[in-house]
Amino acid sequence: TVDLVRELCGLRHEDENDPTSAMISTGAGASRLHELLPIFLGDLPQLELVLRSVLLSSGPCPVPPDEAGRLFPTLFELMVRSYRELEQDGDESVRRRLHGDIMWLLRQYQHEEALASALMLSQTYGFVDGIFFAAEKLGRFQLLMSWCFARGDAKRLV
Repeated sequence: TVDLVRELCGLRHEDENDPTSAMISTGAGASRLHELLPIFLGDLPQLELVLRSVLLSSGPCPVPPDEAGRLFPTLFELMVRSYRELEQDGDESVRRRLHGDIMWLLRQYQHEEALASALMLSQTYGFVDGIFFAAEKLGRFQLLMSWCFARGDAKRLV
């Protein structure tokens, strides 16, 4: 299914023999990727895989910036949800790698709308580093102070 969606959207790996190579766009179909996402509603891990292959590509993002902006909140939510599940009963090394991927994604999409989505989703799923990163970038220092005082974690403010 993932390969079919990539084909329909004109996305392929730069080096077709290396599945870890950067994704590139081979046509205008990449701007319609969001229209095909309902295919994955019953299989969220596959949806996360597709979105990761596009938004976490090692090269330049193969979809137009406005399309990437529409896809960001979906991938971010899937990733912080997975992180929360791993906190309860997961492999520490997998959790650390996922944490790194989430933070890399946040650093790539720092426009106001993406940061606002990330802040809301980080609060919802308890992803503390996402809360701090997004709130700092958005200049919401009062929110950070309130969060720290509510949890008795004044050390984080420093």
